Amino acid sequence: MKKETFTTILLFAALFMVIGTIAPMLFYSYAPQSHFINEHSFHAENASPGDEHRMQFDRTIHQRSSGTVFVELYLVDDSGRKVEVLSKNEDRYFQQGRRVVYDDVQLPNDIEEGRYRYERVYRMRLYNGRVERIFTFESEPFYVE
Repeated sequence: MKKETFTTILLFAALFMVIGTIAPMLFYSYAPQSHFINEHSFHAENASPGDEHRMQFDRTIHQRSSGTVFVELYLVDDSGRKVEVLSKNEDRYFQQGRRVVYDDVQLPNDIEEGRYRYERVYRMRLYNGRVERIFTFESEPFYVE
């Protein structure tokens, strides 16, 4: 085998390995959020300060994944002021398909009455932990009375 032929084969093999590694990382890093997860509805019940109320998040997962997920839940008023009401790390497996997730959330006692919404943030590690993505969802408004 000629030296040039061997060098060409080696170059194409190396190029194939690099593209095979970089292409999936680029997809997981830059693909739109809707390629991974779609929100169908996200709402919470009206409540009073200090009450526990139920939140419902209806979503479809398009790419199954597992790993450590950091979940943050913020209560946001009409002026945009955020109050963190939940923060947790958990090992999760997201199965492909549609699922409704229910959470019971304790409202702070010192919250003012008014119109609020939730902001749910998932920080997920994808592609065997090589890529971190942040997915943010906002609920429909609800009232604290």
